Amino acid sequence: MYERQISLIGKESQLNLNKKTITILGLGALGSNSANLLARAGINLKLIDFDTIDETNLLSQSLYNYNDLKKNKAETAFKKLKEINPLISINFINTIIDDSNLDLLKSDLVLDCTDNISTRLLINEYCYKNKIPLVHSAVIGYKGVIYNSLDNQPCLSCIYKSFSNEEKCETFGVLNTIVSLISSIAVNEVIKILLKENYEKALLRIDIKNNEIEKIKTKKDKNCICCGLGESISFKTYKLCKNETSFIITPLKKIQINESNLKNFKIKEKTNN
Repeated sequence: MYERQISLIGKESQLNLNKKTITILGLGALGSNSANLLARAGINLKLIDFDTIDETNLLSQSLYNYNDLKKNKAETAFKKLKEINPLISINFINTIIDDSNLDLLKSDLVLDCTDNISTRLLINEYCYKNKIPLVHSAVIGYKGVIYNSLDNQPCLSCIYKSFSNEEKCETFGVLNTIVSLISSIAVNEVIKILLKENYEKALLRIDIKNNEIEKIKTKKDKNCICCGLGESISFKTYKLCKNETSFIITPLKKIQINESNLKNFKIKEKTNN
């Protein structure tokens, strides 16, 4: 099955890939496309998602079709991928990741295909503390980003504070072409990292509408709550942005918030809880 790939990377590298297991968190547009490519490359997979398939997913989520509507994404992806490559080990877990079950992420690498900031940062902190390579991918509108966080690279918490407002977690449209492009590049980075080859150190930002590719140099934030000296905040609950334009974060302990820093956010309700 892997002959054409072996002719490019060599038999030893292919055998190394066959021994690796990666966790894909989120089996939506990026996750399903990436899982398809990784399964065909011969990499063992752990699939995690809690969501079900609806009709709007069929535009950009290549593993699913009309017969899969209302089915669980992780289980459906598992069945499709087993048909594609029965030679690899695939496991699926129907769950929401929170700080009570983060050990589910244990593997040789985590591919982040989630769609909300709170979960991304939770994954980031776990991977950083446990020295698990993390490949982050995201798409919105015509744009997408890929970032590799491992070794002594700045973590996601270091870089997310500089993202523009348009790249926050909201219900925007997306083209399936940018999904295919970003997932292909992310999978390529996964393979390079697993084979201990030179991987991209910059944050890649791609604008498919204007055919622009940016390589943005990143640097560590000494006050980062994850890899710097800042105070870490654990999160208990999350609301994913599927049909609404917001997400909810519930800290596990009381924290002080300077409301002067919230001028760009609309506060709908205050409580004393």
